[in-house]
Amino acid sequence: MAVELCRDRLGVRPCDMRRRVSECQALFPCIDFSMMDGEDDSMWNPDVREPEEEISARMSQFMKWLWTRPEQEIAIVSHGIILQHILYVLRLSHLEPHDRSALCQRFGNCELRSVVIVDKR
Repeated sequence: MAVELCRDRLGVRPCDMRRRVSECQALFPCIDFSMMDGEDDSMWNPDVREPEEEISARMSQFMKWLWTRPEQEIAIVSHGIILQHILYVLRLSHLEPHDRSALCQRFGNCELRSVVIVDKR
């Protein structure tokens, strides 16, 4: 499932502009694109780079949506800055400082991290 909220940082750089949904559907027919905001990229702005605070707010929205999902195992595939902000949003204050620092480090290219998230509400 492609989720618009979980896309790369927005703005300025043409490489951060997403393709048309129809192009993506042709390339990845097994993925559900129904959650995209439209055929064209309405979120990208050639003049404004998305600030870190807005990325965090968007990842907070994404995590709220994620909690509504019935699946027990979910893979989040995105860009490093997005994955890093998801970890920031989780407020890992219960971890030891060393562990928190290690988990929230900048992601390497193609890096995979496994994280178990439990809703303790």
